[in-house]
Amino acid sequence: MLDARRAIAAFERIGVSSVVLTAGATAALTSVLTMCRLRASRPVMLCPRPHFPGYPGLATLCGFEVVFYPIAQDSDWVRQLCGLIRKNRPTAILINSPHNPTGTLTGKKELARLTACAQRQGAYLVLDESFAGVHPGGGAVPRLGLWPGLIRLGGFNKRFPCMADVRLGYVLAERSRAVEIAIMHRTLSLGISVAAQKALIPLLRDHPRTRLRTLSAEIWQHAEVAGAILSHCRHLRATPPMAGFFMIIRLPRTSDPADFARRLRARSGVWCAASPSFGVVDDQWIRLRLAVSRSQIVRHARAIVRLANERFGRVKNSQTRIL
Repeated sequence: MLDARRAIAAFERIGVSSVVLTAGATAALTSVLTMCRLRASRPVMLCPRPHFPGYPGLATLCGFEVVFYPIAQDSDWVRQLCGLIRKNRPTAILINSPHNPTGTLTGKKELARLTACAQRQGAYLVLDESFAGVHPGGGAVPRLGLWPGLIRLGGFNKRFPCMADVRLGYVLAERSRAVEIAIMHRTLSLGISVAAQKALIPLLRDHPRTRLRTLSAEIWQHAEVAGAILSHCRHLRATPPMAGFFMIIRLPRTSDPADFARRLRARSGVWCAASPSFGVVDDQWIRLRLAVSRSQIVRHARAIVRLANERFGRVKNSQTRIL
């Protein structure tokens, strides 16, 4: 539907010929990676670690050898990634910003640096921005636009609650690449919901960035509430996210985060993904989702503290501090 593509183009301030509609963000990434793989002389993809659980399998399905790079919001990961790009000479480098699960935000300058590094090796920088605009740490979120070698993709169901049950994604790329990606999507996907496209048009015309700022402020408040509760347990260390929907809660180094998450779910009905789910085996943490109601945040954080005190030992007279 051309009107839906025009709505996305106006929202992003780019040409409509650079917009590809897809049947969800996963279909968008599959189409992009398929295009990259068909053009690849070196079937290597660089993938973040921690990573969204579906990334490695999807890349492998598309025929890529996956090489991981570490990412954290308090590290010089961009410089390390540039070194890996030069060393591995990949066809695609996958960036997730805001990053799930760490909340690391890749700024416009970092993206430009990485894109330039990728171009020198003949690679594409693929930016998954499924949580774009959700920036609870404050500050303006820059409009990225497009430049050679950068392919952006994402969806709407995570950022806009009214689209929660809708599978509609997009790809933003230079016109020639957009045509190729659209062909890949038509080959791989059965089609795109017309009802989803019709729902998107008024949403993007009704102050969508104001909606994102409101959501970001709400998530930041939830992060503060959760941090205050979690600080009652000295066995836990939580850091408010720079961006995105999640808070990382670190457990004692001798703990088993997968076992902790299972016990938490069985005892309290609280679902927290554990670090092994994101490809991490040498660090112990769980991921708390912040995009829920305030009452749920309180209940979830208290359940985590109760279980941590039980599993790792209760501390008397602990002082409250927001981490």
